[in-house]
Amino acid sequence: MQPILFFVMMTLITGVVYPLAVTAVVQLAFPKQSKGSLITQNNQIIGSELIAQPFHDPKYFWPRPSASNYNAVPSGASNLGPTNPKFPKDPNQTTSASGLDPDITLEMARFQIPRIAEARKIKPEQLEDLLAQSKRPYLNVLLANLELDKGL
Repeated sequence: MQPILFFVMMTLITGVVYPLAVTAVVQLAFPKQSKGSLITQNNQIIGSELIAQPFHDPKYFWPRPSASNYNAVPSGASNLGPTNPKFPKDPNQTTSASGLDPDITLEMARFQIPRIAEARKIKPEQLEDLLAQSKRPYLNVLLANLELDKGL
């Protein structure tokens, strides 16, 4: 009887008590992150800082291609290696490991400046200024596009 009691007790501790305790602590310590770092406008969720979403309009920065079509459920990489003929020749077009990376390199962002500047009828220097504000070597596509919509 003791092995069964031990099994039930350990199942409750490791399968119920511990996960609930960790979830509670994380939600108290990191409320925004634990809810997915969601971004809202006008009380409507428009995206997450942590998961890429597609942008096709030429007036926006575009994220890296996604092997999972930006769907978090079946996320994953394409597993194409550089020796595979289907592997993209342009290094700016490689997918992220998860297929959901919300960031692009500043180099990839600069590559897109002419298209965005033309579509928005603005000077490329204005977009360079936006990139210069980044304190990191990469750019969050959704956050940058929100800045673009604000009118720089």
